[in-house]
Amino acid sequence: MSMNRVDDGRAEISAAKSADNSRLASRDRAGDPAFDRRRARIGAGLALLGVCSFAPTIPLSKYLVGQIEVYELAFARMLLGSLAALVFLSARLALRRPTLPSVSRLPEIAMTALGVVVGFPLLLVFALDRLPATFGSVVSGLLPLVTAVLGVSLGRERVSPWFWVPALCGSCLTVYYGLERLAFEPAVAVLLAAIVLGAMGYVFGARLTRDWNASRKSNFGGPLAIAWALALSAPLAAAGALSFWPRELPALDFFGVAAILYLGIVSQFLGFFFFYAGLAVGGIAVSSQLQLIQPFLSLGLSVLLLGESLVWLDGAAAAGIVFCVWLSRVLARST
Repeated sequence: MSMNRVDDGRAEISAAKSADNSRLASRDRAGDPAFDRRRARIGAGLALLGVCSFAPTIPLSKYLVGQIEVYELAFARMLLGSLAALVFLSARLALRRPTLPSVSRLPEIAMTALGVVVGFPLLLVFALDRLPATFGSVVSGLLPLVTAVLGVSLGRERVSPWFWVPALCGSCLTVYYGLERLAFEPAVAVLLAAIVLGAMGYVFGARLTRDWNASRKSNFGGPLAIAWALALSAPLAAAGALSFWPRELPALDFFGVAAILYLGIVSQFLGFFFFYAGLAVGGIAVSSQLQLIQPFLSLGLSVLLLGESLVWLDGAAAAGIVFCVWLSRVLARST
């Protein structure tokens, strides 16, 4: 293990020059419209796969909140994801693949873990214990704007000023919908805090993905970013799961068991493989706008899985948000 750590540290140092060369080469080709369009398409496709993976998260969490205590659900999801990540990292170590991060990466890994492993899941289930899944699905449309803002400020990205017009319009539409649909209450503030933490985790995870892909000349930056964030959170996940372990196991049906497995393995782990790769390739600010489609998908799943009813405002807000996604991508590269 110590030799692996030393070798990995040397690999990180020796790869710095190649990483710089890779960034310079990408910068040189960035002026090529065909190259930019190809990267945008690849990034959008990967991010869209991640968004589709995340879409069932709110409906499934709402379904389980009525059967399991909120903290039991949050730590069960965290623990399942951590176990899956540890299996993945152990397999890479067994295959002698570069796996261990350098010490300089630990702060970014910790911020990723705080955002998407600890903060977002915990606050989300707490909010959904008091809010309808349809409401949470649409208000989560604020995630792309917050992610874009943090991507520009923390992710060292540049976008056209015109990009912000539809991004802000889509977010304002989301806020209007939330206030029109449901009076403001403390649970809404908790949901908004979850969104901010989730966006922070997206940005730091995408930065790790981009840097690891460049330095190691591989496409495994996304899996490694979320895997190490989950591994770092494993002690907290285990302690929380043991502390909130129920005296009697809940009598879950087959769908309930499948929902927990999905939240822990797909929503918490596998979905980030695609999403982080999409943000790293296509740009955090631009690719994150595809998340505005997620409320539309989550709304449909809330109706199908939970039997919740929709009003005309739900459909109108979702349609307006999807239009803002399309327009933001069109204007993102405008000069």
